[in-house]
Formats: sequence, C-alpha cells, structure tokens
Amino acid sequence: MANKYGIPVWATDGEWKGISGVESDLQRVAETKYGKYEMIDLGGVHLYPFQTHHDAYERVGYAIEPDDGPRTCVVFDTGKVDSEMLEMMEGSIYIIEANHDPDMVVESIILIASRLGC
Repeated sequence: MANKYGIPVWATDGEWKGISGVESDLQRVAETKYGKYEMIDLGGVHLYPFQTHHDAYERVGYAIEPDDGPRTCVVFDTGKVDSEMLEMMEGSIYIIEANHDPDMVVESIILIASRLGC
C-alpha cells in the first residue's frame, strides 16, 4: 500500500531489518538521541517512539498525538509494561497486543489499571 500510494513509512533501524518490500525513497528512520527516540513531526500529528519489551531487533511502541485530538498509544507484542513505558503511554486511547507470558500480561494490566485509577 505504501508503494502504491507513495506513503512514507517510519521505523527504527532495527525494525527495518525485518521489513521488506517498501521502496527505499519511502523509508524513514526514527532517530535516537542519548538513548531516547526523537519526536517525529508528521504535520499536525506528533509521533513519539518508545522502547518496549520483545525479542525483536529494536522493539518500540508509539504514542501518537494529533494537534486536535486524543493521544493514542500503540504497543504491539510486548512482554510487559514498565514505568518508563507508562510515562509515554499517558493518553486516552490504548492499543496493546501482548501474548508472551500470561503472568506478565496480567501484571502489566494491573499496573496500567492502577495508574488509571481503576
């Protein structure tokens, strides 16, 4: 779809190791500075990559913050949620996919729920 419609695709250097089929002129790299990812300005939407826990080359989640809407946090395939992730995940919409270890998933859900006051 990216190639067909000329849509740029953002990923970390590590993520690009596992991605194929995207034309090189559409590939964008999420940069790091002092071990933290730089905010990506997509013109009206800000993307904040952050580290997650997974056995991938370079695992990240994304906090997506539009100028005129709620912050959305997307975390795919993480083994757990830690306090640094929670700081980045402050928002009103959460998309989390995690299935490695049932006990770690339950612990992370409890941590998120307590942070949200549930």
